[in-house]
Amino acid sequence: MRRAIASVGILALVYACGGDDTHPGGVTSAGAGGEPEQPSGGGSSGRGGNTSGGTHNTGGTGTAGSTQAGQAAAGEPEQPSAGSANEPQGGAAEGGMPGATAGAPNAGGAPTTPSDGGAAGAVASEPADNPLVLASTHFLDYGVLRVTFTLPVDAASLSVTLSPELPANLKASQYVKVDNTTVDVKLQNYHLPHDYQLNVTGKLSNAKPFTSQATLPGLDNGSRVAFISKASGTGNIKSWAAAPVGAATARDAADAICQGEAATAGFHGTFVAFLSEQAQYDAGCRAFGLDGLLTNKCGQQSTPVDDAPWLSPTGLPIVDGATNVVLGAWQNAFSSYADGTRAVQEGVWTGTITGAKAQTGAPGPTSADCVGWTKDTNFAEVTEFVGEYLLRYGEFGSGCGTGHSLMCLQVGSEFFGPSNLHEVSGKRVFVSKGQLTGAMSFGGKTGRDAADALCQAEAGTANYANAASFHAYVGTSDDDALCHILGATGKVGSKCGLGTFSNADPWRRPDNYPVGTAAQIAQANLTAPIAFAPDGSAQFEQRPWTGSNSSGNTVNTCMNWSSADVANTGYVGLARALTNGFTLYTNGNCNASAPLYCFEQ
Repeated sequence: MRRAIASVGILALVYACGGDDTHPGGVTSAGAGGEPEQPSGGGSSGRGGNTSGGTHNTGGTGTAGSTQAGQAAAGEPEQPSAGSANEPQGGAAEGGMPGATAGAPNAGGAPTTPSDGGAAGAVASEPADNPLVLASTHFLDYGVLRVTFTLPVDAASLSVTLSPELPANLKASQYVKVDNTTVDVKLQNYHLPHDYQLNVTGKLSNAKPFTSQATLPGLDNGSRVAFISKASGTGNIKSWAAAPVGAATARDAADAICQGEAATAGFHGTFVAFLSEQAQYDAGCRAFGLDGLLTNKCGQQSTPVDDAPWLSPTGLPIVDGATNVVLGAWQNAFSSYADGTRAVQEGVWTGTITGAKAQTGAPGPTSADCVGWTKDTNFAEVTEFVGEYLLRYGEFGSGCGTGHSLMCLQVGSEFFGPSNLHEVSGKRVFVSKGQLTGAMSFGGKTGRDAADALCQAEAGTANYANAASFHAYVGTSDDDALCHILGATGKVGSKCGLGTFSNADPWRRPDNYPVGTAAQIAQANLTAPIAFAPDGSAQFEQRPWTGSNSSGNTVNTCMNWSSADVANTGYVGLARALTNGFTLYTNGNCNASAPLYCFEQ
């Protein structure tokens, strides 16, 4: 699925002149001598959405004209028609065959001059056993790679691999013939915005084998990434060791730090730091790839719209676009550095309060941004433990002399919209909307039986299959919570008598996002926070009863869920946590009401 990032004014609707999946990038015209077509000012061609004035041609639009698929004599290179307006992008110059690098985008997103292989008259040099056309081979969407050839191929014979295989398991799972020279390759994971080495082997339609290799450009490939910087420092960002000498402003220094770490990790595109500065710019506008304040629509005529997700370096969506960044509607924690390693117990400078914006009022010594990120003696808003919890704005303040990191977002290009590629099937888990005191009672039952009954009732209301198989993640003196939801008895330390905990078949949230396997839960290391009720509503701040410590051992249970005395306590987790905090966040008084984690067995 492809979506536009749109607003009126500087931002343009990307599909104003964009193409469809068969003809991505819009219509091309025959240019003289094989020169690339120039995009109109402020208009666009290509995929997804854009976040800046004017747009990029994505995926290798370049030379004018096109090739007629599948009409060449057997085993012979086909001849292009001149200036055909309805052929796939990246065709050859008038009178010539497409070259391996013709039309690849440059760093600015504009078409490049074709290489010798794509110039007029190159038909004689095109080897019959290397039929790959890079100029029109590109990602159509997350999990879909379109590969085109100069000659008809046997789609059933193809083998396609991408290297590096990052994120993990970026493998071809299906080959779909579009026409005699076009095949869509279905992939098992999201791709990332770095260069991939593409390797294609197979047979032509005349049974002749071939092998082709090419580099798929990481720039403008439809995906974008976000990460936490490994560099850290005080609130005086220009003083950081990683800051470039001569940066004009603290914001420029922060952006350069993000850009540098992205480049080191092999990511292409423009990266900015998620920061707000009072009366100057809001982090929400920066997420749109714009400047200024949200109250002024980030300098646009209307409020920008963006639903294209940021991916973590591990290939999972973090949030569906800047629109949801402003709303604080995060899908997953901001949990990785650019190299894909896990960031834990990490704090990040933001200067940002609810609404993804800076504090209002005149800037000064009390501004929550270390006085425009220039001081180490004041204070600023930060997000603590950003690698372990769904991000929350305005939660903590920090002295500017403390060391914190940055959140880095890729902006300013064209990106695909939301995708369900990460979604899984199987067992469900949710946070109950109903709440119980420490003296649990529901449906004529008491104690943990009452907790199970509440889970089963809400699963039934949500029309989940197997509603009667849902159990509450609460421990007792006899059985730990994980053992209970697995339908077993005993303690986590003895593997609940099961011998081992499975690392397959993760539970899924109501939005089908994977949460974690039994082995992950035992390690308090979830893929994503549970965080949602069965109707899909966010329960980010809810603190469900667990009775369990961070190792999953039963410790504090309101006297086995029989006491509502204010003097007694039971352990509660936090629904937006994905590490230890999901099971032990704090102590709750037993007279208070709290929801439950409900797991399908």
